Amino acid sequence: MAEHAPIEAPASPAGGAPGGRGGAGSAAISLGLIAAILIVANVIISTWPLRWDLTESGRYTVGAPTRRIVERLDRIVTVKVYLSRDLPARLLARDRAFRDVLAELDAIGKSELKIEVIDPSGDEDLQTELRRIGVAPGNVTIIDDEEKRQVQVWMSAVVHCEDRREVVPLVLASANVEYDLALGIRRASLRAPPRVAFTSGHGEPTSAGFVSPAEKARGRGHLTEVLRRFYRVVELDTRTLRAVPDDVDVLVVIGPPNAFAESELYVLDQFVMRGGALVVLTDSFDIAKDGQPVRDPGLHEMLATWGVLVEPFVVADPLCDRVEVTVNQGRTAAIPYPYIVRVTAQGLHRTHPIVRGLAELRFLFPASLRLPGAWAKRAGEGEGDAGGSSRPVDEAGHGEAPVYHELVHTSESAWINSPPFVLHPTQVKQPKNPAVIGQRLLAAAVTGTLKSHFADRPIPELPATSRGGADVLENRRDSGPGGRVVVIANAEVVRDEFPIPPKDTPRPVVDNLRLVLNAIDWLAAEDLIDLRPPSPIRPISPQRSTSGARALAYAVNLVLIPLLVAFIGIARATIRRRAARREAAAFEATHDTEGETAPEATAADGGDAAAAAAPEDEAP
Repeated sequence: MAEHAPIEAPASPAGGAPGGRGGAGSAAISLGLIAAILIVANVIISTWPLRWDLTESGRYTVGAPTRRIVERLDRIVTVKVYLSRDLPARLLARDRAFRDVLAELDAIGKSELKIEVIDPSGDEDLQTELRRIGVAPGNVTIIDDEEKRQVQVWMSAVVHCEDRREVVPLVLASANVEYDLALGIRRASLRAPPRVAFTSGHGEPTSAGFVSPAEKARGRGHLTEVLRRFYRVVELDTRTLRAVPDDVDVLVVIGPPNAFAESELYVLDQFVMRGGALVVLTDSFDIAKDGQPVRDPGLHEMLATWGVLVEPFVVADPLCDRVEVTVNQGRTAAIPYPYIVRVTAQGLHRTHPIVRGLAELRFLFPASLRLPGAWAKRAGEGEGDAGGSSRPVDEAGHGEAPVYHELVHTSESAWINSPPFVLHPTQVKQPKNPAVIGQRLLAAAVTGTLKSHFADRPIPELPATSRGGADVLENRRDSGPGGRVVVIANAEVVRDEFPIPPKDTPRPVVDNLRLVLNAIDWLAAEDLIDLRPPSPIRPISPQRSTSGARALAYAVNLVLIPLLVAFIGIARATIRRRAARREAAAFEATHDTEGETAPEATAADGGDAAAAAAPEDEAP
């Protein structure tokens, strides 16, 4: 008779009972694998300088200008960063961001950029050498056990390139670490920095005249001080020149109250005809001298020859700043003053490099500019007003005519005033004549083939103070194919200092100084425009505070990531448990089906089964 062995449940894949310890073990193994993967991924990613920049200006991201500077290095540049190892807690966040920037620059620079981080704290000889070259530690105030004390921290860098050396002082404490490092790299790698010259001898502001107490208080720095970080800056007295020196790249004229002689205008004209670049900041009237016309008609006539007309008006605009004035019984009130023209984003043609990235501008009693209507071209907006080619052939048939770029405009509600001027804020009113109301041009640029102002005029004689044998200037050029001129219709725009806004009024971000710097950069070294420090940080959303962003980032790191890992583990364990339950249910169903036929088989073979089960001593 056939023998039937007892039926056993199949072993589960994990080696345990279905739905029992095997499922829990599988979940634990899955969680362990996930944790191992996360750890390995974290180690790999930690070698990459990944950061999230929460500012609209991308302040904490290595920008394209910095990348270009580093990628274009044709000589080995070494950046030695002297950084204390034991930093105060308040500098640790800056240290991490600083090292991220160093890592990015090192990856971009490949073999041409070498970066070394050195702690000079315990090396007296090294400290002596650093102090000799102008590197000193910074003093940092820390509070320890409710007691204030100062500690010295090394946090500067020195950039070396062959025999050149540039010191980047206190770089860790800088608000623009990337900018300072990129500037040091560029200056050290340059063989000959461009040269910028300012005219003198006509009452123009000197180097010391560019600075004001308000600018010092805001730490903005005056024009020439900032320029010296990029260029060689000199002053040229054009009264004694036969020609602008060949090594001058950009010549700047800022609001001369006294007129240029004909020979001086000829020197400027021929400089442009030879491919030189010229920046002119000028006014039509000197308000400080009771609204008298500016005594420089010759300079304006030369600009008109090149197609930029400085109109004899002063511009006012209802889009303006407010000033405090005394009203009845000694009370003060803040009222609009249309002569402090406010230029917002709508008045900036941001596709042009000179005004790209600027926040707002202020013009104090500005003049108005006019360009040739048929050839005028708003930067980045295609063709001129009259259509046709953006670079038409000039009337004399000398080839391509100049291209004019409109840079800065007033609002549509601005108007122009002629003398006599009404200056008191309470009496300045918009006129009713619609002919004088409309948008006005405040800054423009012209490039291309320019006609000499003296093409149809005799060469002027040298002044008596500079006669040296020849009575006339020689080698005249009647046109120049590479002429480049920027005109700003306000000499005061070189300063950021304007009447202080009324109380409880936030001080606006004014980029006047950057406008002039950008104009010089565009003419001399355009890659420097985007390298300059951005305007103050603007958070992602005006409604979201910086503290809120920090709290959100903290919550994401502390709570969200662990919860995500736990969710993945629980989901995986749940899936495995359900699979085990389904397997156990299928097994039970199969067992029950086979059990229904077992009694019949037992009844048919009961005798044999009982005999087989009986002990041997009881067998018959």
